[in-house]
Amino acid sequence: MVRRLADGGLVRHEPYRGVTLTDEGRLKALGVLRRHRILETFLVERLGYRWDDVHLEAERLEHAVSERLIDRMEEALGRPATDPHGAPIPTRAGMIAASPNRTLDQAPAGRRIVVRAVPDRDPRRLAELEAIGLVPGAVAVVQGESREPPGVLVRMAEGDQEHAITRRVASTVLVAEA
Repeated sequence: MVRRLADGGLVRHEPYRGVTLTDEGRLKALGVLRRHRILETFLVERLGYRWDDVHLEAERLEHAVSERLIDRMEEALGRPATDPHGAPIPTRAGMIAASPNRTLDQAPAGRRIVVRAVPDRDPRRLAELEAIGLVPGAVAVVQGESREPPGVLVRMAEGDQEHAITRRVASTVLVAEA
């Protein structure tokens, strides 16, 4: 597989040093990522899919639809900057906004945070986060450590409820200061 990608000019392989994307490989990868995230957004915004139910559907479609259709979807959506999970959508030219690099478990107690992105791989976890309102754009205050379960205690700004988030989950939720 690596040899085929290298022969296609998409990666550079140096034995015992690893594999890196070429400029062409990076553009190709960002193109697939763009298609995937636009598909997820279209499925949620226009077809009423739940955000925890679109990842696999988008994976099935991302290699089957034309670039023209993706462009039309993006235009119909108003050129969104992020997908339903908060991940940035690359531009057609291969530009992508930087994601926040602070996770919920790294946010100091007493800080007001806004959720920027959550991983989309686990539908059950997405449903749990949605149930407590911990979704992209949500504002919360980090209360400190939780004992049961061990993790982070947050108070949601909307609803004013406290929730204990396991450290494992909190380490995957990207946040910024509100």
